[in-house]
Amino acid sequence: MKNKKRNLIFTCITIVIFLSGGFISLDWSRFFLLPHPEDSYKYVKVTKLFVSFLCTFIVFMIGVDRFTKEDSLRLKIAFLFIFAGDISFYFGKDLLGISTFMFGQIALIYRSSIGIIPYFKKIGKDDIKFPMILAIVIISITVLIIAFVFWKHIDDLSFKLLFPVYGLFLCISVWVAWMSKKIGYFNEKNALLIAIGMSFFYFCDLTVGYGLLEINDYSKMFVTSLTWMFYTPALLLLAISAYNQNRIKKIDS
Repeated sequence: MKNKKRNLIFTCITIVIFLSGGFISLDWSRFFLLPHPEDSYKYVKVTKLFVSFLCTFIVFMIGVDRFTKEDSLRLKIAFLFIFAGDISFYFGKDLLGISTFMFGQIALIYRSSIGIIPYFKKIGKDDIKFPMILAIVIISITVLIIAFVFWKHIDDLSFKLLFPVYGLFLCISVWVAWMSKKIGYFNEKNALLIAIGMSFFYFCDLTVGYGLLEINDYSKMFVTSLTWMFYTPALLLLAISAYNQNRIKKIDS
């Protein structure tokens, strides 16, 4: 990676971390500053959207440092949907935001699942245990949360339809992200970035879902204060996973 490009990406990451520290602090300050100042609310909304833009920019800066040309394209498409979803939430279009993020998850699923069919064809019965247990754990946790935490607080029929569907795609996305470490299409470092990044994304989406419920108490304020503590590292790790970590190391050495 050329020094100018490295410095630009490092600058973007630094700005993301700095801005995130600011609006995450302001999110938690809602417990101490009531009513919350209107100016700080606007600042938080704008800077959150800007962080999403910077992470998308990092993905589009990849160029020759990509893992593969096809993988780069897949992740660019995913991040376009993700950024479009953030724009939708910025303007209060929650249903559109969820729908757009769902397409983003589909793109991430396609990206992480490359090579999964040949993988299952060659593994033995003992090797099937990890994928099965992982799938059962992820699905069980998601179903329990939707059924016993979310469902009784959802009045809108559109949300009742979207939550389970989006939850299904989210489960698949986290599952294939961790399976990418086993499949072998990505190198170990890239696969780890994808797996951890999607794990953060999963917990982030759970907090977003809770924030959309018809609940007005301190639990909602607490949970939504966690959202960008998960979302910022999710975006950064997934964006960085576009860069072939082994190739970058070889060029630097």
